[in-house]
Amino acid sequence: MDRQKSSGLKRYFLFCLTASLIALSGLPGAAEAEWKTITSFKDVRRMRFINDTLWVATSGGILAVTDVDSPGRKFDNLDGLGTTDITDIIEDADGQKWVTGFGRLIKFTEGNSKQFLFEKDNSLLPLHCVVDDGDNLWVGAEIGLVLFSKTIDGGQIQDSYHQFGNLNPNPIVNDILLVGDTIWIATSSGLAVSEKTNPARLKSPAAWTVFGIDNYPELGTEDIRRVVWFEGALYIATAKGMFRLDRSAGGATFTRTPSWLGTWLTDLKVENDTLFFYYRYAMGAFADSRFSYPLHEGLPSSPYTGLNNGAFRWVGFSGEGIYHDRDSAGVVVEYPYTGPPGNNVSGIAVNATRLITAGFTEQKAAQYVGETWIGYDVHSSTMEVVLDCSGNAWVATWGSGVWVIEEDTAVNYDETNSSLRGIDSDPGYVVVRGLATDGRYLYAACYRAINRYPIAIGDLDNLTASPAGTRLAWMTVLPASLSTR
Repeated sequence: MDRQKSSGLKRYFLFCLTASLIALSGLPGAAEAEWKTITSFKDVRRMRFINDTLWVATSGGILAVTDVDSPGRKFDNLDGLGTTDITDIIEDADGQKWVTGFGRLIKFTEGNSKQFLFEKDNSLLPLHCVVDDGDNLWVGAEIGLVLFSKTIDGGQIQDSYHQFGNLNPNPIVNDILLVGDTIWIATSSGLAVSEKTNPARLKSPAAWTVFGIDNYPELGTEDIRRVVWFEGALYIATAKGMFRLDRSAGGATFTRTPSWLGTWLTDLKVENDTLFFYYRYAMGAFADSRFSYPLHEGLPSSPYTGLNNGAFRWVGFSGEGIYHDRDSAGVVVEYPYTGPPGNNVSGIAVNATRLITAGFTEQKAAQYVGETWIGYDVHSSTMEVVLDCSGNAWVATWGSGVWVIEEDTAVNYDETNSSLRGIDSDPGYVVVRGLATDGRYLYAACYRAINRYPIAIGDLDNLTASPAGTRLAWMTVLPASLSTR
């Protein structure tokens, strides 16, 4: 069952779980409200070490960590970024930080950042990466490569490039590598290289030498994710593995390395004399012509990227947070200060004590207690969150019925202990698309209920923390349009 096909799905993309929090001293009629962005830093895009600080670009903003045992500094759309959707952060030769995000390049200074918008046809363009080059920056965008001047008029776009040889035009530029006077770009349509001494020349497709799947079928894909230079050779990360490029007068060849690794790679990092590669299920290292796999325990999912700070390794995941192996080399544990479970928020409710309960389309439900998010495994993605008169949160799910969070415990109601019903093809798969309450009763809308009774009603006065024996406290409603069937 594809929940994306449901027109009734309410999806709030956490550009923020932006909670409008009235200051404690504020009263009805107050002229101003204080806004706070509550966002997740678990979806990691890039990690950089700058001045002994780990800077993490995420879908929820920037996280700067100096102490593994303490919360890091958090920067979001209200801190000069203008967006929470951040993809890269670097420090240039002058010590200035630059950040790419959704629709903007940011000259980042704490408390005094400046944004440069990137638009096409009045729509903001996603940016993916940035590389320093003297007075200029090279920016990888959703539809090509951009040259940005740091010095002219305080910063401005100089030119953009959209056609690279015979590759498909307007590709996503995922990564950029500068080697002397040469620029390499990893794109969604293939790999391209050119000399950059005369930027105007790069407008011509003929100025680029390209490596695409048409001429190099051994790549198996046109989507090139990363490009690095290591021990005199070029390596690329693709959806089909890591490849080394060998060029000679006779032509060019790509060799998959290691030969057996034909899976999606997410990042390549050169650290001293070692090339680290991150891929589905693990992380690998290549040095002295040998491969090793230093991370082997504690991985919650596929690592996306990582860095070594000289003492231990940080590892970032796509949606699963940030981990480190400080306590035991090769065994990672979670860095706990990364906010709520995710940034795709399906529902939010706040009770009289200001306890926030949020549901997420791809993660568990969670409550914001103090400065910590406590997750509750409701087995499925959430659709809606409502409160009863006691301030308890009720959560509708896509597949696991309804849950109530009461006294730090999540209790489930499904087809076995209520009048909730599953779908035709799988009666145990209970999809609840909406919840409402009038104080006495809870109303749940079952999607494609097998018995054609789409509305289940629970008597809140007779529902307890233990669902055993509570079936009689539930009723159903049969729509008039179906009553004669």
